[in-house]
Amino acid sequence: MELYDIDPVFCPNVVNHRYLASIKYLLYKRFLEKTMSEENWSEHIEALVGENPQLQGQFVSLLARYTDVDTVASWAIRLSVPQEKLSYHVAERLKELEKVKL
Repeated sequence: MELYDIDPVFCPNVVNHRYLASIKYLLYKRFLEKTMSEENWSEHIEALVGENPQLQGQFVSLLARYTDVDTVASWAIRLSVPQEKLSYHVAERLKELEKVKL
């Protein structure tokens, strides 16, 4: 895109792929290297996924590989990811949390 000065609007898949690569790198830094604080990591993740529902769903799916269901469920709530885009375990945990609130 930079080489030919192409507007990113015309390459949404390339832009999403870049963001997804950044998310994977942040997950690696947080959970494998353990070199990022929770606060710093959270800010970066929120800035990356923004209001993009596709990236939000992909992030929650990737996060499930690194941490427990409760953490994934809290991020799903935080990002307002629809339950149909969540794995079965995370969706069930959200239903349990909703019952506790009532």
